[in-house]
Order: sequence, then C-alpha cells, then structure tokens
Amino acid sequence: MTTITVITEDGAVAVDAGVDAGAVWVEPAAVAAALGWSSEPHGLCRGDVCVPAAQAAPADASGRVDLVAVAGALGRPVVLDADAAVLAVGVRAEDRRAALVGLEMPSFSLADLDGVTQPSSQWDGRKRLVVAFSSW
Repeated sequence: MTTITVITEDGAVAVDAGVDAGAVWVEPAAVAAALGWSSEPHGLCRGDVCVPAAQAAPADASGRVDLVAVAGALGRPVVLDADAAVLAVGVRAEDRRAALVGLEMPSFSLADLDGVTQPSSQWDGRKRLVVAFSSW
C-alpha cells in the first residue's frame, strides 16, 4: 500500500491505495473521502443518486475497489501518474458542457497588474480572456 493523492474539483485528498496496472485499489470508505460517493448496500450513493455496486465498484478478493473504475462508471475522466502517486479525476463532460453553455466559470482569484487580488465572481455572466504564462 502507498499513499496516493486524489485531485478533484473539490480539492485534494490523500488515501491509502494499491496501484497495479492502471488500477487504484482502495478501501470502500476511501471512495467517499476521494470522490464523495459513499458505499451503501445497494451501491455507491451521493445524495439521492445511486449507482449499482457491481457496475460502479468491482471489488478484488480483499474487498477493495478500483477508484479508476468507479470514476469511469460515474462518467468522470481520470489521469493517473503512478510514479508521482497522483490521480486526477475530472468532472463529467455533461457538467462541463452545461457550465460552458451557462457561462459558468470556476471560482478563483488572481492578482491584477497592480497586485490587487480580483475574484472571478466579479465577471459572472461576462466573457473574459485569461492569459496564463510560465517561463518554464
């Protein structure tokens, strides 16, 4: 077992996992910590929405579930860097598309040219171009 960092739109969380051939095997409780879906007798649930357990969380012999398979069953893309012990889980394509159509921008703050921090919420409903640069 190793500690792997799972990054989602809600932030980052470290979980104990076994990484094997592109699978990230975790205890069922770690799915709730990493993705916000809890293990219930009838499947994985978040609020009123449930996904059947057999479809969402195939288990290995020790009862651990593959976090990559769970994310896939939920329609969320993943990127795994086993060497860096990082699993990035994206939002569902349908959610991202709805945000683009609705002109919804993720919440963030940036310093302007005068060094004053500007929250993204001040641009709600208006188009803006954000240019990012790095010298490396």
